[in-house]
Amino acid sequence: HDGSNTFVDQSGTGDLYIRNTTNDRDIIFQSDDQSGGNATYMALDGSTGRVQFQKDLYILDNVTVKIGSGDDLRLVHNATNSFIENHTGDLKLIQYADDSDISFQSDNGSGGVAEYFRLDGGDQKMYASRNIQFFDNVKATFGTSADMQLYHDGSNSYIANNTGNLQFDAANDIIIDAGGGDIVFRDDSVEFARILNTSGSMTLHAV
Repeated sequence: HDGSNTFVDQSGTGDLYIRNTTNDRDIIFQSDDQSGGNATYMALDGSTGRVQFQKDLYILDNVTVKIGSGDDLRLVHNATNSFIENHTGDLKLIQYADDSDISFQSDNGSGGVAEYFRLDGGDQKMYASRNIQFFDNVKATFGTSADMQLYHDGSNSYIANNTGNLQFDAANDIIIDAGGGDIVFRDDSVEFARILNTSGSMTLHAV
């Protein structure tokens, strides 16, 4: 004790051990509770074999939480952005609670928060709650072998089918809006018909 503070120092050789060898008992760290009393902040629980944090754990900016023997999973905030980094194997998000969801939420553009995407454990479906935008030459693919593809290459839009037939099934009308351009029909990359958009009218032209 230096007249103001008390210290436990180990300044010689070897490690410093703080041990409780009594069966099923704890090592408890307490401090002021901000109300004139004392509170437990952390306990080494000998009966459960766990470290229990009973107050918020506050990690400062640019201090990384590292998990795994090789620092494989890392959590860090750099004062501007937050990062979840995985350096070994796959990164998996798993929800074990029955009929519960994994919800991806972000700012809604109006000062609040909105869901953008949800994995619904009750319905066993994936829901998109906001528009999904694909950039040029990024394909939405369907089928195990990406048999059908939807994409825009910066100039034209494509519905490409690589296996079986391309079928249009509808309970009502089928409406195709070409956005002022032509509608081209191809089979095995060979054009066989085209709906021409000329002067605001559409005419079918067989090749």
